[in-house]
Amino acid sequence: MSRTESTGAVPSLAERVASLKTTAKPSSIQFEPPVGREVLAWDPVSGWRGQVLMFASNNYLGLWAHPHVSEAVQSAISRFGTGGGGSPQVTGRYTPQRRLEEKFSELRKAEATMLFNSAYAANLGLASALVGGPDVALVDADIHTSFMDGLLLGRGTTLKLAHNQAADLEEKLRLAKTRSGGSVVVAVSGLYGLDATLAPLNRIAPACTRAGAYLVLDDVHSMGTLGEHGRGAAEHFGVEEQVALTVTSFSTLFGVAGAAVSGPADLIEYLRLRAHSFTNSTAPSPLVAETVLAGLEVMEREPERLRQLKQHAAALKAGLAAQGIAATVAGGIGIIRVPPGMDVDWAREFLLRAGLYVHYLPHPAVPRHEERFRVSLSAMHRPEDIQRLIACMAQVWRTAAPASAPH
Repeated sequence: MSRTESTGAVPSLAERVASLKTTAKPSSIQFEPPVGREVLAWDPVSGWRGQVLMFASNNYLGLWAHPHVSEAVQSAISRFGTGGGGSPQVTGRYTPQRRLEEKFSELRKAEATMLFNSAYAANLGLASALVGGPDVALVDADIHTSFMDGLLLGRGTTLKLAHNQAADLEEKLRLAKTRSGGSVVVAVSGLYGLDATLAPLNRIAPACTRAGAYLVLDDVHSMGTLGEHGRGAAEHFGVEEQVALTVTSFSTLFGVAGAAVSGPADLIEYLRLRAHSFTNSTAPSPLVAETVLAGLEVMEREPERLRQLKQHAAALKAGLAAQGIAATVAGGIGIIRVPPGMDVDWAREFLLRAGLYVHYLPHPAVPRHEERFRVSLSAMHRPEDIQRLIACMAQVWRTAAPASAPH
């Protein structure tokens, strides 16, 4: 047992740096924009260069280079320039930002919306402002780091929930209500990006309503990918009106930095005054707002994009299963866990030379021995792209996985 393990002491910076030994070398691959269905990739280390199908971007509906979005961006630059103007409380709220707030309030069936300059800032600001003193936060064990960082700043009580276990939530809700004289905040993600699982909101939301707890939903990966109209996990489960606050990231679906937080008017007004990552940061620019507004217009005008994405997800799930490869697929994400002993460096190189770029998640991004490939799907992909990916993954599993490894 090491000194740190025996004493419980926090290791030094040097020890922490030395301990980070990943299961595979970080990728050195770079890409030439725009990031679409197919991109030019190159490796500055080896000098390799070639076209690859992109299975590692969050361009779920193919909005990043859509003509309507591009035209809106060019028009916004000519009218507003590129800057945000300043803090939202001072000069950072122009007509495009106000229009976007109103649009998200309508979309989320909420009274009000505020904009942050990143989803990380949104989670950091709302968590630190919502949970303090006598308040209790019940958070899924796999909630995004940004929310946990915010809870540290808020200095309330934090209890972790077993991942996606509604029974554990119900038990801890009872515990929190009996031991706390403050409010209870429950925080979950709609779709967890590292394992492609959905929060069981059909059980979580009613439990929060019965207990009088505030439900905060981080919808970063489910907006645009789940629900009949792409409004996310709450629409998928039919509980939109039971969610107190919803965080929507702009970077995944719309390709720009920023986020929206939607909810009751009194809570949003409170956050405008108390969320430091909002009050002490430059606002998202009118350019960002116009980009997101244009993307939302495309979503409404072209619902076939969401249908195409769902068809790709179904094809990927069925195709991998037919090859004996265990995978979890939800929204626009497919998770394929790597069996122990797989030659990951060879597998990544094989996929790249086969013209496929798939994101590999090593330790410490995920727990050691739980490394995985994450497939990111897009409406821009073609059915033959999905079949090509399945065939190449099958070749990888036949060649690089140990013979005894379960598929």
